[in-house]
Amino acid sequence: INFFVYSWYSEYNSSKLEDNSPDTIKVFATGGVVSDNPDSHRRQLSREIISEVVEQAKEYRITSGKPLPIAAHAHGIGGIWDAVAAGVDSVEHITELGGVINTADDKDKWYELRSKIVSKMKQDQIYGTPTLLAAKTVIDLAHSGKLPPHIAKKAIIIGNKMLQNFTNIVKLDIPLAFGSDSGISNHGDNWMELVLMVQYGKEAGLDEIDALRIATIEAARSLDVTITA
Repeated sequence: INFFVYSWYSEYNSSKLEDNSPDTIKVFATGGVVSDNPDSHRRQLSREIISEVVEQAKEYRITSGKPLPIAAHAHGIGGIWDAVAAGVDSVEHITELGGVINTADDKDKWYELRSKIVSKMKQDQIYGTPTLLAAKTVIDLAHSGKLPPHIAKKAIIIGNKMLQNFTNIVKLDIPLAFGSDSGISNHGDNWMELVLMVQYGKEAGLDEIDALRIATIEAARSLDVTITA
């Protein structure tokens, strides 16, 4: 698969898309768990930039006749909302959709944004990709001393929130897709995402069949892949 990555310093234009012939685009709406920043779950790209990427992708779809799904990496509620409002096809991690990361933040604002996000995701069939394996991996790396102390502390906090709050995300009944974020975990361990989904989602009624459906039919739909019998 050809990936085309937009970060905050990228110049976005349709000619770049044509030159690279991507199969999918990923934008970074927030920082990451192992980013060297204590507030890396905060916004990184503006909604205006993400919207421009989405518009350029739509143009590319029309001129090329190819599907071009747009995924957004987002942990914090602000970045998730920016991505969803801009019209991406899926949001990876969706950490703060399950619960507030920083307890000092304005909870009323969080509830307001979460309500908007859930409504928009259901209305426009925007997928959330929980990446529970990424959470488990960063926790394991932190406990084994393989991360710098200041990043390890954050990884344990956010990683545990990703796992423990998954049941809340399942209860929101938004479209879910399977993804392991294997840039952080060992490639080949992707299957463990299925186990973690059932382990942390069973309280909300998610079972093995649901996990398999999320990993197959729903994952294909999130990438605009045609499903045939």
